[in-house]
Amino acid sequence: TEAGRILTGYYNCIQCHQIEEIGGYVKATLEDEAMAPPYLFPEGSKVQEPWLHGFLKGPTPIRPWLNLRMPTFQLTDAEIGTITKYFLALHNKELELRDYQQAPPDQKHLAVGKALFTDLQCLNCHYTGSIPAGRGPGDLAPNLAMANQRLKPEWISAWIGKPDSIQPGTKMPSFFPDLNEKSPYSEEFGADTKEQIKA
Repeated sequence: TEAGRILTGYYNCIQCHQIEEIGGYVKATLEDEAMAPPYLFPEGSKVQEPWLHGFLKGPTPIRPWLNLRMPTFQLTDAEIGTITKYFLALHNKELELRDYQQAPPDQKHLAVGKALFTDLQCLNCHYTGSIPAGRGPGDLAPNLAMANQRLKPEWISAWIGKPDSIQPGTKMPSFFPDLNEKSPYSEEFGADTKEQIKA
């Protein structure tokens, strides 16, 4: 953990990003907080390690409407490994080699997931193709077409279930206020909230 903390300090990551209890100082200079760089504390439980490695090698936009851009630091593989392990350690996770593409979704969830995705109007904020015209940055959320390569499946479920417990102050709504109660949206899976979140 300490090696990663030192390295992210050396590259001054905390100037733009909040990682633990410090950082994200650039946010104070912005008129709209929606234009701020992302909060990085969840990264160890959130993003797939191969995606993170590729991103740190050559950053690509996740929210293209931001005026700020992540620089390319020419990090070595060893430095990327240290940063990856640091993010994982913040969540008490070990570095493991996982092939995320070899875990296809359970077919029984697909139709219900699509129906809930439509009913909950996820595309009011997110998008899956080009950025919708006529929408301000504060009304936009990341491109979901990247989710299967970028995000860990278990993190997506946790995020949908309780987004504000992962990132306090997020604009992502909590659709399921009580994970132990029946779902208010559908009777599918016996109105089991956790199964519907998985879908």
